[in-house]
Amino acid sequence: MEPIKPHLAMKLDSLSDLPAMQPPPGFSVRSYQPGDEDSWNAIISESFERRADFESEIRSKVQYVPERVWFVLSSNRAVATATAWRIGKFGMDYGTVHMVGRVRDPSAKGSGKLATIAVLHRLRFEGLNKAVLQTYDFRLPAISVYLGLGFVPLLVHENQRQRWVDVFKNLGRSDLADSFSGILGGPVMETVDDP
Repeated sequence: MEPIKPHLAMKLDSLSDLPAMQPPPGFSVRSYQPGDEDSWNAIISESFERRADFESEIRSKVQYVPERVWFVLSSNRAVATATAWRIGKFGMDYGTVHMVGRVRDPSAKGSGKLATIAVLHRLRFEGLNKAVLQTYDFRLPAISVYLGLGFVPLLVHENQRQRWVDVFKNLGRSDLADSFSGILGGPVMETVDDP
C-alpha cells in the first residue's frame, strides 16, 4: 500500500498528566542497550512491512540519544519500540513520538501503547510539555491508541480534512469528525522540511 503524502499528524498539548508506566505481568520497559539494533530492525520491519536499518534511521541522526529509544519486552524478548525525537518540524516546543512499532504476535497487544507512554515520559523528562507524531491513514490500531492517550488531529495539508473523516469512519467512530470539527475546519499548520 502506497502511503498518501504527507503523513497524518497528531498532537498532544500537555504532557503534565501522563499515564503511569505500569507494564502488565511478564512485560518490562527499558531504553536502548548495546545489541538492540537487531531487535529494532525486526520490529520496525514487521510493523511497516519494509526493511529497517537502525544505523541509518536512528543512530546516524543528530537527534539520537540512546535513552530516547525505548523497548517493551515480553519474557525478555523485545516486542515493541518507540523513539523520542527532537526536531523542529512542528516547532521547538514539541517533542516527537517517532518510529512506533510492535510485532504482530497477539501476546504483544498493548506493547505499542507502553512504548509510546515511555517516549512521552522521556519527552517530559527532557523539559518538553507538548508532543507530536506522524502516522499513516491505514495504521488504524495505532491511531486508536493515540486518540486514547489524548492526541488530536493536527492538519498539515488541505487533503487531510477528508482523510481524517475517512479515518474516523474506518475506525467505526464517525462521531469523532463532529468532535474534532473545529480542528478539521481550522487552519493548516505550516511545518518546516524534514531534517
